[in-house]
Amino acid sequence: MRRIVIALIVAVALIVAVDFAAASAAEYQVSKQMRERLSLPGDPDVRITGFPFLLQAVKGDYPKVDVYAQKLTVGDLHNVGVHALLYHVHLPFSDVLRGNVQGLTVEDVQGSVLITKDDLSRQLPGVTDLHVETVNADDMDKAKRNSEDAAPESSVSGSTPEKSEEHTSELQSHHDLV
Repeated sequence: MRRIVIALIVAVALIVAVDFAAASAAEYQVSKQMRERLSLPGDPDVRITGFPFLLQAVKGDYPKVDVYAQKLTVGDLHNVGVHALLYHVHLPFSDVLRGNVQGLTVEDVQGSVLITKDDLSRQLPGVTDLHVETVNADDMDKAKRNSEDAAPESSVSGSTPEKSEEHTSELQSHHDLV
């Protein structure tokens, strides 16, 4: 009986190890393909969440994929970070392994863009004193309550402060009018 229990524990450990290895291989392939196809300066961080990965792969439906790319150049901005959460990514595992992303579909995307203080300062030449600080939940709630007075094309809906200071920041600028 003891040998059966040990054998089951070893089998489960092997299955879990194979599952994590397969997820890692898929994340690597997706990252490599994104770098090549989008001409990124480096491999983006890609994490396919959920367990077991192999079950997701068989279904071709990955409930949540987390992608983070940094040090991107966009126009005059030279150090942009992009964080995207992709929900229900549909792509057969065989295509993932081959690097074929032509049939990839995504049901929903949430994302944020990180612009460094230096890049932002270059875009705001009239601003003489720029401070970048962390946004907290109370500040976001206040901004949402005050958004009724905002221009029709502006919005703060769907914004949530991240726990990490590098992902969301509040900009306070003081502009000296002459």
